[in-house]
Amino acid sequence: MSEIIIRKYKTDDESALKTVTKDANRNYIEDLEGYYNKDKLMIAEYNGVVAGYMDADFSKGNNPVFIYVAPEYRRRGIGTMLYNEAERQVREKGENELYSRQYYEYELGKAFADNLGFKWISGSTYMIYKGGDEIPEIKREMIRKYKEEDAARVHQIVARAFHALHIKLGYPDYMCVLDDELNEDRRKEYNGIAEGSYVLEDGGKIVGFGNICGKNIGSLAVDMEMNNKGYGKALAVFMTNEIFRRGNKTAELWCEVGNDNAYRIYYSIGYRETETAYWSFKKFEEN
Repeated sequence: MSEIIIRKYKTDDESALKTVTKDANRNYIEDLEGYYNKDKLMIAEYNGVVAGYMDADFSKGNNPVFIYVAPEYRRRGIGTMLYNEAERQVREKGENELYSRQYYEYELGKAFADNLGFKWISGSTYMIYKGGDEIPEIKREMIRKYKEEDAARVHQIVARAFHALHIKLGYPDYMCVLDDELNEDRRKEYNGIAEGSYVLEDGGKIVGFGNICGKNIGSLAVDMEMNNKGYGKALAVFMTNEIFRRGNKTAELWCEVGNDNAYRIYYSIGYRETETAYWSFKKFEEN
């Protein structure tokens, strides 16, 4: 009789997990050595062999969960058992909501999430730079390093831009609450990523913000009143070049599904889509 065991991740699982995900389009856990969330990983064993895993950090709200099962072990109840463990952990802390992230083989992932009662809420496209050498920079003289005193203005730009985008995309009301007031936690977040952050100024006023994290463009936003002036493209070009100047071999990013303007900018400078990840939401009955 087949045996499925769900347990916490152990250090010696690393090589087995890399084998499990080797056929996935994007290896989400390609660098476990430096992966900050590995103590939250749950492992699924099938007859003593690592067959899949669940990445779930339920310590900060939202309760995001990602489940992956290797193709040769699917349709054996492993994914459902991983989900049941996620729901158990969430219920244990007195909550009843889960978010699901679907990266690999989207259609299969969506069918799995749909069967469990999840509803789609948003999506992001992963893009990798496929252009040539350094891109000619535009408006370079307007871009400078972020400084701590920029936090309030930067947050105002970022919050309003993404709020407007999410309204346009029809996100649920609870995802469209505008809060552009800077609090201490947000200030710490901006200052914590200052090393890879840049602003674009026009006439001495900050009108755009961009951040890079390793090989990724993490965020990019322009003052909504200053759209269609080429500022978004200027920041995208600069940050792409900066990623390579820092010694990375590739430049990559996530672009929200439906953010057509951003997609056109990234595509025009050499980024190409590799996959799409979708977020879905489930609220289950309370105990």
